[in-house]
Amino acid sequence: MKTPEQFTFLPTIKQFIDWNKKIGYGDNWILGDKENLLAKNLTALSQGESVDFLIWNCIGFDWLPNQNGKYPPCRLNDNLEAAITLYYQQKLLELTGFLSKIGSPNLFVLVPSNEALYEEMWTYTQSLDERQALLNRTVTGLNQALLNIPWPNNTYIESLRWDEYLKQKGILTDPKQYSFAGRNKIIASPDFSQIEQNAISAGQSYFQQYGLYVKKDILADKRIQYEGMYTGEGIALKEVMNQGKKIIIINLEEFRVAKRTFFGADETLPIITPIKRKEMEAYYQWENQVQLTRLKQYAKN
Repeated sequence: MKTPEQFTFLPTIKQFIDWNKKIGYGDNWILGDKENLLAKNLTALSQGESVDFLIWNCIGFDWLPNQNGKYPPCRLNDNLEAAITLYYQQKLLELTGFLSKIGSPNLFVLVPSNEALYEEMWTYTQSLDERQALLNRTVTGLNQALLNIPWPNNTYIESLRWDEYLKQKGILTDPKQYSFAGRNKIIASPDFSQIEQNAISAGQSYFQQYGLYVKKDILADKRIQYEGMYTGEGIALKEVMNQGKKIIIINLEEFRVAKRTFFGADETLPIITPIKRKEMEAYYQWENQVQLTRLKQYAKN
C-alpha cells in the first residue's frame, strides 16, 4: 500500500494538508491513518465533484437542580451567543480559503436535532413543539450570522438541522434509531469497559462544574447513551457515503465527539481538527462561563 508521501498531490491539496498539520490537533489533526482518503476526497473536489464539509454547532443545555443523585433535568437554548462556528469563524475563513483554491466546497453547519429530540436520554423542561421551534430558531440565527461572513465566492455554506441534512441525502430513518444503534455498538465493543469508565469520569467532571452530583450507576447508563448518539452519527454518515457521497468532517468540538463519530463510521470517514488543544480548551472554558452567567440570570428571574 502506498504511503501518503508516495501520492502526488496537487500543490493546493498539499498546502491544505500541510496547513492542517501545522495548526491542527497535533498528531490527531486527522483521525486514524486517513490522510490518503482526505487527499482522494480533495482530489475529487478539484475535479468538480461535490464534497460536503460538515461542522457541528451544538445547542445549549442549562442544567437544573436534581434530586437524589438522579440525572438533572435540562432547559435547552439556542446558544447563539456562544456558537462554536462563529467563535472559530476566522479559522474557518482561513480553512475555506485553502479549499476554495482546490474547488468549490459545500460547507454545512449542522445543528444536532437529535440533542433536542432524545427523550430516552434527557429530561427536557420544554415541550416537543418548543424544542422543535428552538432548533429552527437556531438554524435561522446561524444562517443570518453566516451571511455576514466574507466567505470565498465559490464556497457554499448553510446551516441545517441534522435530520434535514439526512433527508436531503435520502436517509429517511429517524436519527434516534442511529443513536440506539450507536449505543449498542459501544456496548458490543471489546473496549467497552474502558469506554464506560472514561464516560463516567467525564460525566462526573462535567456536572461538578455546575455543583451537581449524579450517581455513578446513572452516569454509567446515561453517558453511554450520550456517546452512542455521536457513534450513531457516524453510522448514519457511513450510510450516506455508501451511496457515493464524499464527506469530510471539520471538527471543532471536544475530541471525544470526533472519536465516537469515527468509531461509528468504522473509521471510513476523514475527520480533521484544525485547532490546537489549548484553543479547544479555551473555547469550552469561555462557553461554560456564558452558560453559568445565563443560569444566574434565570435564577434572578
